[in-house]
Amino acid sequence: MIAKLLHQITMGLFSRKPKGDAVEWNNKGVLYSKQGDAVNAMKCLDRATEIDPNDAVAWFFKGVLHENQGDAVNAMKCYDRAIQINPNYADAWNNKGVLYGNLGDAVNAMKCKDKARELGYTKK
Repeated sequence: MIAKLLHQITMGLFSRKPKGDAVEWNNKGVLYSKQGDAVNAMKCLDRATEIDPNDAVAWFFKGVLHENQGDAVNAMKCYDRAIQINPNYADAWNNKGVLYGNLGDAVNAMKCKDKARELGYTKK
């Protein structure tokens, strides 16, 4: 029921002039992602970054979504954008390091994970 309501609300917002702020769209994207709806999650996260291209959190979550879909190239671009916006974003540095590790680049993986720890990242 909640998923259907969220879908109806979000699709209604897509059909009109965009309302809400980047944080609202980001939150909806994260909810869709948690429900396994990658298509609507990406639509919401795309809207968030259109509204506020400097929203590091939205770029981070877009990276997570791309990575979960096996799209390492776009995931890396999104993590890089999040870090460009906020160089102290420990979660983005960590995820970038994990992605490098998954791609077999141990040197860059360690550099990124070290930077994440330096910024206070701890496993959650």
